[in-house]
Amino acid sequence: MYNAPVLLACLIKNGLNAHVYQCNILLQAYINSQALSDAHKLLHFIPRSSVVSYNTILSGYFKFGLVSQAIKFFDETPKRDCHAWNMVLSGFVKNHKLGEASIYFMKMRSSSVRPDSFTYSTVIPGCDLGFGRQLHADIVKVCSDLDAFLGTNLFRMYAEAGEIGDARKVFDGMPSRDFVTWDAMISCYSKYGMGEMSVELCRELGGEGISADEYTYAIVLNEFAARWQVFEAMQMHSLIIQRGFC
Repeated sequence: MYNAPVLLACLIKNGLNAHVYQCNILLQAYINSQALSDAHKLLHFIPRSSVVSYNTILSGYFKFGLVSQAIKFFDETPKRDCHAWNMVLSGFVKNHKLGEASIYFMKMRSSSVRPDSFTYSTVIPGCDLGFGRQLHADIVKVCSDLDAFLGTNLFRMYAEAGEIGDARKVFDGMPSRDFVTWDAMISCYSKYGMGEMSVELCRELGGEGISADEYTYAIVLNEFAARWQVFEAMQMHSLIIQRGFC
C-alpha cells in the first residue's frame, strides 16, 4: 500500500498529476489496496479525468461487493461508456437484482451508448420470455454477428421458457458454434424429455469434428438405456472408454 502515496507524491513533485495515464495507474494501485476513499480523493485531484478513471473506481466497488455504493457512484458519473454500463448490469445480475438490471438496461438504451454483445449476454439470463423476445429483436438490429457466447445465452433463455423450437432456430442460425453451444443444446433437449433429439445432435456434433465430454456422453448413454437400445449403448460405452472417461 505504501507505494501508492509515494507515487502520488512523485506525480505532484514532477507536475505529472495532469497526466491521466499515470494517475489511472495510481487509481488502480489504490483499488488493489482496497483504499477506495483515497481513490475517490485522487479522482477529484485529476484535472482531466478520463472514462477509464471512473471505470477503475466503479470496478473497485463491484470487486469488493459494494453494490449500492457502486450504483450511487455510477449515477453521479459524468463519463460513461459501454464498459461502465456492462459492469453495472453484470453487478445487478450477479447479485440477483434482475428487476434493477432491466431498468438500467432500458436507461442504457435511452442513452447515447450503444449496447454490445456482452451487454445482451449479461441481461438475457435474467429476463422473462416477453422481454427476451424484445432483446432478440434488438440483437438482430444491433449485432452484426451472433457470437457463440451470446447465441448460447439466447437459446437457453428460450429453452428455459419452454420454447424449445425457438431455441433450436437460434442454434441453427448461429454462424459459429463451440462445444459449449452444442452441449447446451443437447442438454436442453434432454431436460425436456426429447432424448432422440439429443442423440441426433450428438451425432451431428461428431460430424463437425468437435469432441464431446463425459456429460454429453452420459446424456446419450442414458437415452439408449431408456430405450433398451443395448447395441448402441455398448458402442457408446466403448467410445467412452476409448476417450478415457471411464
